[in-house]
Formats: sequence, C-alpha cells, structure tokens
Amino acid sequence: LGAMRAQERPLTPGDIDSLLGSRGELSRREVAELVSNILTDAEEEIERTALEAVRAAVALEAGEAAYQKSRADSLNARNSRLAAERSGWRVCALAEAALIGAGLLLFGLTR
Repeated sequence: LGAMRAQERPLTPGDIDSLLGSRGELSRREVAELVSNILTDAEEEIERTALEAVRAAVALEAGEAAYQKSRADSLNARNSRLAAERSGWRVCALAEAALIGAGLLLFGLTR
C-alpha cells in the first residue's frame, strides 16, 4: 500500500478484499499498519498537490513580474528619449536666442 498512489475513485469493497486477502479478520497491528499506510499516501498526495499549486502560483507571479519589468523598462526608455529631446530643444532655443541677441546687437551698433 505504501507504494500505491491515491486514486481518483474511492476503493470498492472488491478492491479492499483484494488488498486484504481472503482473511475475514485483521490483527490490531495489521489494521494500524493499513491505516498508517493510507494516511502516509494521503499526506504525500496532499503535499504533491500543494507543491503543484505553489509552483503554478510562483510561475504566474514570475510572469506578471517579468511583464511589469518589461513595461517599466519601456517607460524608462521613453522617458530617456523625451529628456534627450527636451535637452536638444533647450540647446536649440538657447542658440537661437544667442543669435537673435547678437543680431540685435549688430543691428544696434550699425545704426
């Protein structure tokens, strides 16, 4: 029984008879061993099911975290591009203001 996996269907009286053999009575030790084996199998199945559920939850969370990281990286790249564009426009505006100022100065000096 220790090597048997939990089944999807409950044991029938025929299954129980085949496991116990043709004897009609079991000793206390045999009953205790049988119950112990059943409990051990149940614990193993519960643990296996719990581990599968945890693995599924971790995989789901990992996928969500990867998506959020990708989205954050994309937004950071966009912000960097916008900052570079603003910096470029600022330099152009300052250069244009300097040219206009120089032109006004030159115009004022020539008049």
